[in-house]
Amino acid sequence: MELYCTIQLSQSSLRAFDLSLLHRSFKAIKAPRSPCAHLLPGLVSTGSDIYNIGHKFSNKGTSRVSILDCRSHTWREAPSMTVEQSNPAVNVVDGKIYVAGGCRDDTKWMEVFDPKTQAWEVVSRPGGGGENWGFHVSKSAAFDEKVYMFGNRNDSLAYKPKEGTLENVGWNVELN
Repeated sequence: MELYCTIQLSQSSLRAFDLSLLHRSFKAIKAPRSPCAHLLPGLVSTGSDIYNIGHKFSNKGTSRVSILDCRSHTWREAPSMTVEQSNPAVNVVDGKIYVAGGCRDDTKWMEVFDPKTQAWEVVSRPGGGGENWGFHVSKSAAFDEKVYMFGNRNDSLAYKPKEGTLENVGWNVELN
C-alpha cells in the first residue's frame, strides 16, 4: 500500500512524496511540477489519481484542474470546472468529486465531476440552506455518503448527492 503526501514549502514549491507502507520507505516523486502547483490547490484522490483543484488563499479564482497519475507519476490537465473557484472545499462521494464554497454566484454553489465521463456539472441548489451559502463554506468533510459543509458563521449543512437534498445539521463548529 502506498500513501502520497504533498508538502508546500513556498508559494511556488509543491513537492509530492510516495510513502510505501509495505517497504517502509519515503521518497520524493520524480514527477514534473504540476501545471497548477502555484495555485496552492485543494487536493483530493479517487482511484489512482490525485486531483489538484481550485485556488487557495486568494480572491482570484481558477477553473483549472490537473491530475497526478500515481502509477506513472505524471501530471495531465483535466477538463476545467464550469466556474472559477477560489478556496473551494473539495470532497469525494461515491467516486465523484464535489467542489463547493469557492464561487460568489449562488446558482453555482457546487459542482460535481465524474471521473468516468470526465464531465463537470453544476449541482442545482436544493431548497434550504443559508443565503449566499456557497460563498461562505470554509471547511468540509465527506462521510456517510454526504458532503458536510461548515461556514464562517458557525453554520453547518449536509448535502446528500443521491437524494439531491441539503439539510441543516445544526452543529456549531469553531473554525480557526
